[in-house]
Amino acid sequence: MRQAEPSGIGYKENPEDLDIRIRAHRDYADFRLEDWFASNLKIGTGAALAEIGCGNGNWFGTWNQLIGPSGFLLGIDKNKDLLRIAADRTLSCKKFLLNLDINDLSAIYDTGFDAIICPYSIYYAENARTCVADLHRLLGRNGRLYLIGPTSNNAKELYELNKLIFGFEAEDRSLLRAGRLETEFLPISKEIFASVSHRVIKRGLSFPSPEAFIQYYQATLLFDESCLKANRVPTIENMLATQWSGRRLSKDVIVIEATC
Repeated sequence: MRQAEPSGIGYKENPEDLDIRIRAHRDYADFRLEDWFASNLKIGTGAALAEIGCGNGNWFGTWNQLIGPSGFLLGIDKNKDLLRIAADRTLSCKKFLLNLDINDLSAIYDTGFDAIICPYSIYYAENARTCVADLHRLLGRNGRLYLIGPTSNNAKELYELNKLIFGFEAEDRSLLRAGRLETEFLPISKEIFASVSHRVIKRGLSFPSPEAFIQYYQATLLFDESCLKANRVPTIENMLATQWSGRRLSKDVIVIEATC
């Protein structure tokens, strides 16, 4: 289980749980985000690129394709365990990793990045306006910021399963994060950046069995916090006994592109 923080909307990711979710997206997604990124993100060869919340470097291969051997990649994450995994990834571009919380970006003095990308990380920022202003400061002239994350109806099926298993409505921090890109970061970006556009990508995961769906659910913050609240940890046999038959999980994504 991952380690929840005492307050706020952040948490310390468990590498094993993260790997389970990454594999599920790789194996069961009906839309490959990495292919869309490679074709649609305006990041060219030789670019200086920063990824905020890089985790274990899961996206590094995609960024490496975009910027090439002459490019520079800065990966930032607060989790040292995940950064150690990211450090082992072999890339043709220059790579530097920084152990830093997303709420501490003001500590970075290097500016002039061609692009900054925040895949599934920006919603951990405690203050949206401060965070967007810091990201704007780090970009160079005509630099681009990409904010990527869930829409407000993300993973609604998990909450249905959670209520079936535990008997109560979830109040986890995932609910607080879902939708922040649309309600907070999009309007703030329009105030700070010269040009902002966005699009919603309809996508989902189709699991081969209800058991595979439940295994994904077990690797989420929603499951961990519900176990803490209920003071019990259901086994997969317990959960299958509920007669859950769902195999489809909605995972719509919003992509915000902001240009200085």
